[in-house]
Amino acid sequence: VSTQSTGPLFVIMDRAALEKEEIFLIGAGNLGEAFLGGWKQFSNVTVAEIVPERRRYIQEKYSNVKTLELSSTAVYTLSDKILVLAVKPQQFFSLKFEGQAKAVISIMAGITLDQIKAYCNSKHYIRAMPNLAAIYQKSATAVTGCESFKNQALALFSTIGQCWWVDNEKEIDIATALVASVPGWLALVAESLADGGVSVGLTREKSYQFVQGGFESFAALLKADHPAIIKDKVMSPGGTTAAGYKVLEHGNVRSSFIGAVEAAVQRVDNLAKK
Repeated sequence: VSTQSTGPLFVIMDRAALEKEEIFLIGAGNLGEAFLGGWKQFSNVTVAEIVPERRRYIQEKYSNVKTLELSSTAVYTLSDKILVLAVKPQQFFSLKFEGQAKAVISIMAGITLDQIKAYCNSKHYIRAMPNLAAIYQKSATAVTGCESFKNQALALFSTIGQCWWVDNEKEIDIATALVASVPGWLALVAESLADGGVSVGLTREKSYQFVQGGFESFAALLKADHPAIIKDKVMSPGGTTAAGYKVLEHGNVRSSFIGAVEAAVQRVDNLAKK
């Protein structure tokens, strides 16, 4: 995986240029709205959303945004726009477009660039996979596609957190597991740890507070060290961490996480074949 991205100066320059572009966002769910939170300085953003209540909410919250009804009977003009696809694949393939977009940027899981190219016309095509932390501008996003639009794409995704350019679509599919699915899996870990705290006498409120603090502490450690090094630093001979670690290994936790990644990647492959 290529972890190279544009430097801060390039990001700032390209983001400033993007603020003047005409951006057409299809879908205003959790991830769609996350973009809007990062695009508050953008002057020309239109959102197409199918749910009327959601359109009203977006219009009231984001003064810089225009809204449209998302409909399979409408024809959407793409000419010179940056089209951002944040809908389910079945919704996308029911839509009709005309004109040539400046760029099409998709965050649809399992839908390949070739499938998108066959369906709508654009000068550049980009695929990316952010995660739910985008709503706090803390996403970890993998990006790939046309090298000619790389800097602009990275600038766009830098508005919702960290982003990295990867070498090919296979790595995007893997990133779907390692980036997009991880919050769901770690939520299970957090909930289980909190349940453990409750089982030995903590109130649920205190247990969740300690688990939250533990995750924040671990995030800081992970930025500095390899996971194995963190484990070795924490695990003293005959100590509490070693005792718990033995139980986790007996429960095949490591193998289960590896299997979860493999299953998620296989699911993305299956989606692409539908």
